[in-house]
Amino acid sequence: VLRQARLMEAVTGKPGVRVPQVLFADAGDPPQIPPFVAMSLVSGECVEPVLAPRGTLPPRQVRARALDAVRMLAALHRINPQHTQLANEPVVSLGEEIDRWTRAFETVPDDLRDGYEVVAGRLHATMPAAMNPVITHGDFRLGNTLCDGDQVMAIIDWEIWSLGDPRVDITWMTFFTDEARHPASVSDEPTGMPTKAELIDAYEEARGERLKDLAWFEALTKYKESAATALLIKRGRKAGHLSAANLRMLPALATLRQEALELIGS
Repeated sequence: VLRQARLMEAVTGKPGVRVPQVLFADAGDPPQIPPFVAMSLVSGECVEPVLAPRGTLPPRQVRARALDAVRMLAALHRINPQHTQLANEPVVSLGEEIDRWTRAFETVPDDLRDGYEVVAGRLHATMPAAMNPVITHGDFRLGNTLCDGDQVMAIIDWEIWSLGDPRVDITWMTFFTDEARHPASVSDEPTGMPTKAELIDAYEEARGERLKDLAWFEALTKYKESAATALLIKRGRKAGHLSAANLRMLPALATLRQEALELIGS
């Protein structure tokens, strides 16, 4: 939580970016006294359209929120980390990003990871040139924002932020469009989310920079989703309960890895 507080303090007040204000933080004395952070109360609701029952939000509102969010993502990526208190933060390379999720696969049962080594090898072999490092959220989507009406009021849930390639964030967000057909979606009915192309166009216009090699990052996104969900399923099995979303995801883990291979060439 202290690392999240440090990030939010670094981006507070930056043009186009809204996060909860950190009021105070205390390092505590772990494990007896855990760290503690107090933040301002931000009004709004947290809804991921493709994972919510259809009709939860009007399609027009979903579209407006998504476009506002992707422009806020561009504003986040316009911040130069070297001009903030994050200047000494290590940069996570694309290779390290792949390895992070490979290590996750190494901890789960065999039925949740079959063939992961092949995907990891192909991702390493086809890795594109990295863009200049920016502040990345790591799990950027509408479900990790607080929204009121048509606007994003704050970006939340910064658990896995890092300095890295901005395309890691944009392809994660486009994975939650209707056309991406996220395996955990509760319905095939449209939500109102903009298309992948519309989100990318809005991002590029706001950022003032074109994005290349997005197919590789889409493959990384599928590998990451497969690994992250495998961890959740492992924990759910240990607890004796799998959520409905994880039950929907279970048969899709291998499919996601195969789709990643098809994007980068198997």
